[in-house]
Amino acid sequence: MNMKQRNACLGRLALSCATLLALTSPAAAFDAATRIDRSLALNSECRLNAFVQNLNGGLASVRVSPSGGGSVETQAAGGLSYFNGNLSTTFSAITAANLETHCSLADVANLFQQGASWEYEEVDLMQLSFQATETTAGDRYAYLAEIRGETATTVTVNRTLLNVAPTVTLGALSGPDVSGNYTSTATLSEDSTDFTVGSLTLTNATAIVSGSGSSYNVVLTPIADGTASVSVQRGGFTDNDGLGNWVASDEVSVTHDGTAPSVSISTSVTSVVAATQVAVTVTFSEDVTGFGASDLIVANGSVTAVTGSGADYVATVVATGSGDVEVSIPAGAAEDAAGNPSTASGSLTVSSSNIEETQVIIAQFMQSRANQLISNQPGLTGFLAGDTTSGLDVSATQAGGSFNFMTSPNADNSLWFRLNGSWSNEDTRETQYVFGVLGSHYTVSPNLLVGGMVEIDYFSQDDGLATVEGSGWLAGPYFVARTAAHPLFFEGRLLYGQTSNEVSPFGTYTDGFDTERVLAQLKVAGELQYNATTVIPSLQLAYTSDNQDAYIDSLDNLVPEQGIEIGQAEVGLDFRHAVSLRHNSAALMLTGGVAAIGSSTSGSGNADLVIPTYEGGRGKVKLGANYTLANGGMLAVDAFYDGIGTSGYESYGLQVGFNLAF
Repeated sequence: MNMKQRNACLGRLALSCATLLALTSPAAAFDAATRIDRSLALNSECRLNAFVQNLNGGLASVRVSPSGGGSVETQAAGGLSYFNGNLSTTFSAITAANLETHCSLADVANLFQQGASWEYEEVDLMQLSFQATETTAGDRYAYLAEIRGETATTVTVNRTLLNVAPTVTLGALSGPDVSGNYTSTATLSEDSTDFTVGSLTLTNATAIVSGSGSSYNVVLTPIADGTASVSVQRGGFTDNDGLGNWVASDEVSVTHDGTAPSVSISTSVTSVVAATQVAVTVTFSEDVTGFGASDLIVANGSVTAVTGSGADYVATVVATGSGDVEVSIPAGAAEDAAGNPSTASGSLTVSSSNIEETQVIIAQFMQSRANQLISNQPGLTGFLAGDTTSGLDVSATQAGGSFNFMTSPNADNSLWFRLNGSWSNEDTRETQYVFGVLGSHYTVSPNLLVGGMVEIDYFSQDDGLATVEGSGWLAGPYFVARTAAHPLFFEGRLLYGQTSNEVSPFGTYTDGFDTERVLAQLKVAGELQYNATTVIPSLQLAYTSDNQDAYIDSLDNLVPEQGIEIGQAEVGLDFRHAVSLRHNSAALMLTGGVAAIGSSTSGSGNADLVIPTYEGGRGKVKLGANYTLANGGMLAVDAFYDGIGTSGYESYGLQVGFNLAF
């Protein structure tokens, strides 16, 4: 056998080498059996091995060699082995670097090795010993591989536990506390004095460590929303013997939500009046719990209901009408699943139109009453023309009706009286008007009368929930004149008065208010006779104003003053034609006429918005017939159309009435 074959056989230490080496004589040193072989696997790559065999002068070696197909460099204790009783330098001495690099060991210390050093016949000890930490678990061991004794030879390969590496367990994170922190308890397998924040691996968090011995508290503060985690890193701390933990702890984590839910409020309602329900949409940025009616702050209103869940709610707010409705939600009204209290909302304001709506109702009421006042003024020309009579006139239409009671002055009594009334129904609106006037005059001359009159009226208007009614008076002088040469008549009046009124704008409360008013009227009319037909041209000017005083309503709102003014000029041409009948006891009179009317309307205060300034003209036609019975009663039929030439106004009607003279 050549030297190359011997070295290869020694490197493999395989039983198959026995066929290459002939057994010749017993060993002169170790009295081992034919072969004693001991091994200790250090990891999957390398093993610690000692063997002896008394063959061809003796084989003996203590070394580190590959396991299986490992590529670890084989090293022998002291760098020398015995081969056939001779020293072999095939392998280098064992090094700590080789053990740490390939054998899963760390911190190799106290390395001692004694290999072949003299003649095989004289050797009684070959040995390798060291201490090291296994990197898989971190435990520290004392390792020994030796061949000992010329006689009773023993071969030993083993490891002895010196120190178990400390371990650590992290408990589940609890929290968050009021500051948003989470806490985990670190339990060490043995005491440590260097367990600090530096021992930890942190993700999306900072930490504070407190404690001693084998128990520490780790307080975790997340940096941002999301997953925050902590673990103890490998080698993060040591025990009292300086041995570190070679296994990192498990990671504990928590999904952190540190963002407070925000909330917004909105509504589609832009203005309210008393008792109006406002649906307020409440939207949180995430699902919350604990939100209810008591969590809304409402001025000039009250919360009657809250519906919804999660992130979306609807609050029903009823306005009191005392002012603008203001709604807000304070901070902490609700909380999310992480316990974060909600932030405060902005303020939602819905303007109260209580005052404006009330003024609208009053302004429309005053305008309607003013038109009624003008249209119900009694004609005075007849006092000189001699065509006034006493009687009762009643008429009715599909939409309403009217009555007219009158007396006439005579030579012995200049006192006269008129009482008119009308009512109407149109859609949801109902009106009633009663007008009365008492007058008396002094005959200055056959062509001039001067007198005074007192007017009283009552007007009510009902439109759904809104109702207004009022009564008032006017008083002032009047005159009637006639030219001596022609049947041309003049009349005029100037009246001042006041009214007392009540308004219930929404059906929930009633307030009182007062107004002052003025009426002036001037009329010129003549008569042209053409056989049985009389033509009556006329010109009439009228003006009235009604001004509401400011007042405090039942909800402590100041309702400002406002007023309306109506001016009207009318040029008319009427006719009446007597129709001859067989029976002289009855009479038939056809009547009719046309008129051009110019009018202007304006308002002050809020009425200026409700009743915008208007100037315009229109035409009016009328046609009727009066049939007088033998007993003096008169049946009258009249039709009219008003609004010719304008697109903004139209009025028409048919009246059937009966007049009983007395």
